[in-house]
Amino acid sequence: VETVTTELSAERSLSQRLENTRQQLERQNKELRSKLQELDGVIRSKYRTNVATLELKISQLEEQLEQESKERSLANKFLRRTEKKMKELMLQIEDERRHADQFKDQVGWGGRVGW
Repeated sequence: VETVTTELSAERSLSQRLENTRQQLERQNKELRSKLQELDGVIRSKYRTNVATLELKISQLEEQLEQESKERSLANKFLRRTEKKMKELMLQIEDERRHADQFKDQVGWGGRVGW
């Protein structure tokens, strides 16, 4: 009887220690799950913030690209107009030179005939 009592006492003690260990592990598990959820929330929040920041930067770069494209288009348009105007002026200058040469020829020819 004494041996059975001793064994029973030892079993109860072991059972109590195992129960305490199980409860401690459950508490630790619960705490770790809570920390994991907290960290997951922080990471998701940072991820969303980073994504929002990058989306804003993309939007700004797209606006900048559009503005630069408009400016380039205007510059090209201005360049074409300027080149056309320059071509017209060069033709006008050439015409005026031709007329001046013709006038010189007429004046020079006429002057020689009168002598």
